[in-house]
Amino acid sequence: MVRLARQWNQRAAPRPAGQTASALSVVVYRLAGQALLALENEGFDTDDWSMRLDVIEQFAIFGAHLVDRAARERLSEASRAELLDALARHLAALVQDNREESDGPGEYAARFLDRLNERGERYAGCEWSAREGPGFALRRELGDAVAERMAETGRQWISMYVIDREAPRFVTALDRSLRGLLPAPGADRGT
Repeated sequence: MVRLARQWNQRAAPRPAGQTASALSVVVYRLAGQALLALENEGFDTDDWSMRLDVIEQFAIFGAHLVDRAARERLSEASRAELLDALARHLAALVQDNREESDGPGEYAARFLDRLNERGERYAGCEWSAREGPGFALRRELGDAVAERMAETGRQWISMYVIDREAPRFVTALDRSLRGLLPAPGADRGT
């Protein structure tokens, strides 16, 4: 298992949004990669690296959305917008680098940002609470998006596996990092 950053070394020092977003992008992308590996270890197949990156991108989009939901509870609207913009740019850069290595030159970052916005609109209509996390509909959206990008073998079971196992694991791991990388709920609300 990959060790993820859970907190800043000097907790009291305020962090610029870009620095926080950079750390969160690495956390989200690594968790997305771990989710893919867990799916493959359960016997769900991907055909090639491009398909694997499609799955990782779906989990990264889900993670970005969860950061957004948590940021609403912890940051002012201006701070939240700055953080999310920087997070999207950092994730897009990771996608661009990985896609170029796998698929060759292309406009992968722009395509990722389009997907992020499209999925974000779908996720926004789903239930989420600070206490319970993502509701069933939100996890189902993720499960269906991941299943669409996996190989045909076992596809009918992928969505339920993601809903029941991988989404909760992802949420738990991300929450641990968010507690250490974002201010406590309400601490930055006035700025």
